[in-house]
Parts: sequence; C-alpha cells; structure tokens
Amino acid sequence: MVSRSLFSASQKSTSTNYRIRHTDYSATAARKMIATDLFILLAIAIGTAFLRWENIPWFNARSSETILLYLVPLVWFIALAWSNAWVFSTLPASSELYVRVLKAGMLTFVSVAGISFVFKANFSREYLLISVSIGTGILLLQRKIAKVRYERACQKLSLRKKGLFLSATPANKIFDEVQLDFPDSDLHFYFHSSDSEVDGSGLREFILNEGLDFVVPCPEFLNDVVAVRQLIEMLDHLDCQLYLVDSLGVFAARRGPVLQGSLSYSVISEPLILHSKAVFKRAIDIWFASIALVLLLPLILVIALVIKISSPGPIFYLDSRIGRNGALFKFPKFRTMRVGADKERLDILGRPDQEMADRYRRDPRITKFGRLLRRFSLDEIPQFVCVLVGSMSIVGPRPILAEEISQMESRTRYRQIALPGLTGLWQVSGRKETTWEERMEMDLKYVYEWSPYLDLFLILRTIRVVLSGAGAF
Repeated sequence: MVSRSLFSASQKSTSTNYRIRHTDYSATAARKMIATDLFILLAIAIGTAFLRWENIPWFNARSSETILLYLVPLVWFIALAWSNAWVFSTLPASSELYVRVLKAGMLTFVSVAGISFVFKANFSREYLLISVSIGTGILLLQRKIAKVRYERACQKLSLRKKGLFLSATPANKIFDEVQLDFPDSDLHFYFHSSDSEVDGSGLREFILNEGLDFVVPCPEFLNDVVAVRQLIEMLDHLDCQLYLVDSLGVFAARRGPVLQGSLSYSVISEPLILHSKAVFKRAIDIWFASIALVLLLPLILVIALVIKISSPGPIFYLDSRIGRNGALFKFPKFRTMRVGADKERLDILGRPDQEMADRYRRDPRITKFGRLLRRFSLDEIPQFVCVLVGSMSIVGPRPILAEEISQMESRTRYRQIALPGLTGLWQVSGRKETTWEERMEMDLKYVYEWSPYLDLFLILRTIRVVLSGAGAF
C-alpha cells in the first residue's frame, strides 16, 4: 500500500527553499563555530603565556613550557570534537550545549595534567588552570552568542522547523497533543502502512520534498521493530532528527536530551561517525595520510618505475567507486593487471559468492609484479590522496563497485553513511576469503559501533595483516 500525506498544519509549501536555507545556514554556522573555537583556543594559549612568562620559549623543543603552550589548544580542540560541542541546531535545550563545553574543559585539564605527570614535565599548573578557566568561560559565552544568532536567523529567514507525525493508522488522537508539544514548528501528518517498507513507501520523498527537520512516530508505529529500524537508518541519511515517545520518561531522561510537553520524547541522535567527533576523525585522516605520503614517496617512485618497465600500460588504474551516500568518486590504485582486464572481470570472477577467494587466487589478469603488490597491499598506496581530499577515510567500509550496489539489501546500504576506508573491519578479518554477506555484516558493525578507539585498533591490526599478506591476492 502506498503511504500518503493526509493533511498538513501549514497550507503553503516552500519546502525546497526552506531545506536549502536551513541546511546551508546550519552548516555555515557549524563551520564558523569550529573556526571561532580554534581562534579562541590559540588566543587563550598565547595570552596566558604572556601573563605567565616574561620570555616566552616559542621554539624551544626541549622546554616543557613550549610543549605545554602548543599542547593545550590541540588537546582542547580534540576534546571539543570528542564532546560533540559543535552540534547545536538540533539540540532541544541550550543547557546541553553548555554541558558539552564544560565537559571538554574538564577533559582538557585532566588530559594535559595526566600527560605532564606521565612524562614528568616541569610546567606551571597555574598556567593550565588559568587557561582552562578563562577559555571555558569565553567558549560558553561564544555558545550563547551563536545560539542567539541562530534563533534570530531562524526567525529572519523563516527557518521555522518542520516536523512529521508518523502514524500507522489514518486517524490518531495523539496528533493534537503533539502539536502542543511543538508549538514553534509546522507539523505534518503522514500515514504509513505497516505492511510496506519505510524506505520504499514514498516517505523518503515526502521528507525531502517537504524539507522536514524531525519525525515523531506514534506509539502504535513503534510496535513494528523492522519499520523503526528502517526509519532510523533512513533519517540518518536525510539529516532529519527522530523523537521517540516515552510515556514514562525514564528512557529519555537516562539516554539523552528530553523534550517535555504533554508527553516525554527521547531524542535519537545520529551515529557517532556523523557527529562532531567526525572532525577528530577527519583531522587524524589528514595527519596520517600526509605523513604516509611523505614517508612512502621513495617507495612510490620505485613501484611506478617497476610497473612501467615490467608491463605495458599506465602506472595507475583509475576506477569509479561508490562513496558516502552513494556518490561516485575516482578510486586510484597502482596497476596490477594487464590492460583491458576490466572487460574480462565478469567472465573470470562472476558475481560475489563463496567461491570468490579461489577465483581471485587463480586470476590470470594479475601481472607477476602486481601479485606482489597485492600481497602486501602496496597497490593501495595512491588512495592516501583520496583521504587527503576527503573522498575516503583511513578506516571505513571498503568502497564497492557501481554494479555491486544492486546486490546490496536495503538494510546493508546503511553502510554507505560512512566514508569508505583504506582499511576496516573486513580488511583485517579475512578480506577476500570472506563471503559477500559476511563483508556487508562487518561493514554494518563498524558503522554502528564506530569510535576513535576502534579506528586505532583496526589500524594496528592492519599493520599485522599487511605484513603477513593474509587474504590478499
């Protein structure tokens, strides 16, 4: 059964323009906040240094004061990203934003003090205390200003939030109560049949066309576990918030921000991999890829020379792969196959199945030197460039071919919410010795359970796997 919109609290639709204005302003506001925070942290570090020392040791690498001068803003910036201190447009309460800033300040103090204790650095704790105290106060004030500006912009640009009440039946008495709970929003009512998949019902198009900011499913809809899971995964792709009704208010109070009205609502946040912690992940990507390309430059030149001498054809192989949210990007590798190997792929390998590993081992298209490169994953080195430009990450689901997207179930397409990676859970768990289904499950597991610690663990595992050559052929 096709889902349909029954009625709307707003008669005139300016949804497309609204979505563009709202998305653009939110993204710009977040970028300004990040840049402002970075400036504030550097200014605080330098300002307190002038107050603390007469002769500032700017470039003395052996001085603990110099190390502290540069360490504090770096650790603080990471702590702000870790605490999701740059996400404010979807927060139901300003207090949550301030709590995140305070959390980042405490984390900075503990981290820098811990580092100095471990390495027995002789530094002034007064400097650290003054820096963190003054900086936290300024950051809190900056958040207040940013919040006020955002609210004024919403009024000036008519950025009135738009929500959707999702019902499993055409009539639902709770709709009137929901309108009272969201008095500053334009609410829509949408009927979705429980016997159809959320992703294929037209709900996605309705959310996009109307430019919705949040969705509120009715309690009856929450009884359909499959539909709720599909809804959560779909909204993560659409930059749309989800509010779940909690009649007791216990779950909402324990798990995150709470909206209180005639009902209690638990705010379901987007995956951590999309939060401001992603700023930390992106910073690590740039740092890691830059160092890797510099250190591996001699090896890159040697590999390029050997490929050119040993096999006719170009040095690099460029292919189109599916990236984040289904976007195509150029995927470079050192060429390890003979020219024209693409045309023979389906005849030799066929579709992904349990016999795939044996087919890869006997693949006649791979050159002798190419087999060596593949064994130690040296053919993947050019992809560090993709990491630098932002189309890939160091760790993430491995990018798939364009023709493979049709073989993915609607559930496993959720893996595309993350940037594809040079390495990941699949790459350190058997690689081509695993089945297609196992690979998709591992990619989903990575997206659901992502954390900086998981990335670090997978990078360390990758080093061991690459040296052993396990699963690479």
